[in-house]
Amino acid sequence: MNSQELSAFQAETMRQLMKDIDDAEPQAAAADKRLTIQYVNARLELHMTQQQLAEVCGLPQSVIARFESGKSSPTLRTMQRIAKALNKKLTLKAIA
Repeated sequence: MNSQELSAFQAETMRQLMKDIDDAEPQAAAADKRLTIQYVNARLELHMTQQQLAEVCGLPQSVIARFESGKSSPTLRTMQRIAKALNKKLTLKAIA
């Protein structure tokens, strides 16, 4: 996949992600959406499928799919596992 195809794929994936989140929970918190977008971007940058990420995390692919679609929120432990698999640092901030 060349860079132009990758960019188009990422844009379409993000468009579908936003639609899925809005369909699943119209009033989803902005923080939840931001977390999901950051997470999916990180996965796509590594050219990982949901299945590949799930295998690295030791989770069922369905857990990754539910999180990405906005149908469930991951536990802190799951977020830590995902962040580690994506070579990212998980930072929690209090929001008012």
